[in-house]
Amino acid sequence: MTLSGLHQKFLRYCEGERRLSPQTVVAYRSDFSQFVEALRAQSRWGLMSQDVVGTLSIANVRLYQYAMAEQGSSRATVQRRLVSLNRFGWWLVRYGHLADNPLANIEFPRKERRLPRVLDWSRVEAAIAGETRPRERAILSLLAYGGLRRGEVVGLRVGDVAPSAWTLHVR
Repeated sequence: MTLSGLHQKFLRYCEGERRLSPQTVVAYRSDFSQFVEALRAQSRWGLMSQDVVGTLSIANVRLYQYAMAEQGSSRATVQRRLVSLNRFGWWLVRYGHLADNPLANIEFPRKERRLPRVLDWSRVEAAIAGETRPRERAILSLLAYGGLRRGEVVGLRVGDVAPSAWTLHVR
């Protein structure tokens, strides 16, 4: 069976057995198509003899990585596309079409970690001052002035407040 045919079976498996979302299946289909296009651009796809299981090799996957780098694809995009091919590779191994997953030893690029964007302090104070309901004003104050996280505020109980000591026990 051809690699394209096996990928179609993989997509049906993702839809039927794994019950992945339609968007995920569309992304997997697109990722495989772009892999094929990258190989076609390097004259490694097009002949019937090139649409075989062996085409999913580490050399061709690296070629695909280089093509994505040349196109300026983001790290997150490269990672998502490689994960998609990796899952296809594991499926091929699981159902006996390959002995080993060629992507098993490939390193995936790490996503960029960016610092969160924060509001200007004047906007935070304006939001607190503009809130007329005492409960919501107290919640905003705990978030802003106390530095509490949303989950910490949600987990507060009346017994966590010690008014005589001016303390608040946060879990």
